[in-house]
Amino acid sequence: MQANVANLVMVRNEGRGSEIAIRSALGCPRMRLVGQLFTESLLLAVAGGALGFFLAGALLRVLLGFAPADLPRLAEVHLDVRVVLWTFAICLISSVLFGVLPTFLSTRAEVAGSLKIGGRGATIGRRSFANALVVSQVGLALVLLVGSGLLLRTFERLVEVNPGFVPDNVLTMHFSFPTRAMNLSESASSMPYDPLRVVSFSSSLLDRISSVPGVSAAATATGAPFASEGYNGTFEIKGRQADSTQPEPHANATNATPQYFEALKIPLIRGRFYTAAEMRADDSSGKGAVRIIDETLAKRFWPNEDPIGSEIGDETDGWAKIIGVVGDVRDTDLGLESKGMIYFPGYVGTTLIIKTKSNPAAFVTAIRETINEVDSSVPVYDVNSMQDLVAASLERRKFATLLLTFFASLALALASVGLYAVLSYVVTRRTREIGIRIAIGASKDNVLLLIFRHGLTVTLSGVALGLGISLLLKPLIASQLFGIKAFDGVTFSLASVLLVITALVAIFVPADRAMRVDPMIALRHE
Repeated sequence: MQANVANLVMVRNEGRGSEIAIRSALGCPRMRLVGQLFTESLLLAVAGGALGFFLAGALLRVLLGFAPADLPRLAEVHLDVRVVLWTFAICLISSVLFGVLPTFLSTRAEVAGSLKIGGRGATIGRRSFANALVVSQVGLALVLLVGSGLLLRTFERLVEVNPGFVPDNVLTMHFSFPTRAMNLSESASSMPYDPLRVVSFSSSLLDRISSVPGVSAAATATGAPFASEGYNGTFEIKGRQADSTQPEPHANATNATPQYFEALKIPLIRGRFYTAAEMRADDSSGKGAVRIIDETLAKRFWPNEDPIGSEIGDETDGWAKIIGVVGDVRDTDLGLESKGMIYFPGYVGTTLIIKTKSNPAAFVTAIRETINEVDSSVPVYDVNSMQDLVAASLERRKFATLLLTFFASLALALASVGLYAVLSYVVTRRTREIGIRIAIGASKDNVLLLIFRHGLTVTLSGVALGLGISLLLKPLIASQLFGIKAFDGVTFSLASVLLVITALVAIFVPADRAMRVDPMIALRHE
């Protein structure tokens, strides 16, 4: 912003060259001239800073409206007085740095040279300074455009990721077993929920929910994708010698009832699902115990063999036979692959997963009533559709992408303003030259080419600078990407093309003005 102020001040002062020269010829001290012009630029910076303060407040409220609700300390985000004062101080200091220099250049030229017709004064120094500022602006704008482009492509890839299950028309909700609750058959006594009562409650609840019209499958689990986490544990593979130099095999695990796989449409790769007859009240290993694993775990520990029939567990708790292999499920983040999952048959889960034939929100009341009918003391909470949970998992990435895209657009606009200011400055300085060219027969195309060549030289220099900085910053953004490389040719190319097109639009206005120069007026310029 301050670089644009410097360029615009320089353009404005260009039209006052003769005035400054006349003042100097009449004896006005140079420092007084510098003080006058600097005061004007400082007032401009203060007014701009005040306007920026009000715009920041308005934009903050707008951006917070797009922020995900679970963003940490979101309620504490506000315009802090200390930050505002510090930013305002930086604005004033920048005004000194970027305002004094062009003002100093505006008064550096010799009086006699400035009073001469067509006197060039400090043109070369000012033009170089202005060009350098715009090159840096264009370069930084390209860095932000590349960053936002990479995040946009990452978000696009994440949306296209197959989570390993079908979230459509799936309702999830949590419930908890009270430490002491009313037994279904004992209206006057209060008894705790022991493992047998958990089985009784869960099986009865699932039977009733499955009979609700419009429900096609219902299950309970200790963990469900994006709804709740299971647990992580180690295991041994029976008959396989443990390697003391390698970490003990481990995997995520969840207890789930048989309808879990049908409700989420998790595909069976090989083997079979477990049945209701294989469910155990305490879910302990032992004779007849079975497990299902996912494809990641199968490839990791049985890369060249079929895991079906292998037994996992340990000598203390017993062994369980692997009866099936299912597809991988991304259960917490679409950008993270499965770390390996073991499915235990069991009723101990307190997460309900319900597959419906239509909009799951329409079934919330019926499901709540069904739970109350089974046991009114069991509380229900965190009711969500699976589609909403998957979408919510992307909210933080979406918000980060939105922020970076916003700042990239702002940087692009500022770079365009800076480029416009520089070219307006060039046209102002070369008005007499352009008039002479037209007078001796130069076509409008020649004049247009003259201005566009200068503008594109500055723009392409900025693009080269921005590409170099972007390549240096690859490690900083690589961890935030998914499905694309930090150096993505498509993103870098599109960002560069967008910047050049925007620059061409900014170049057109001063170029059009140069084409319309009247040779007679131009020859009397200055």
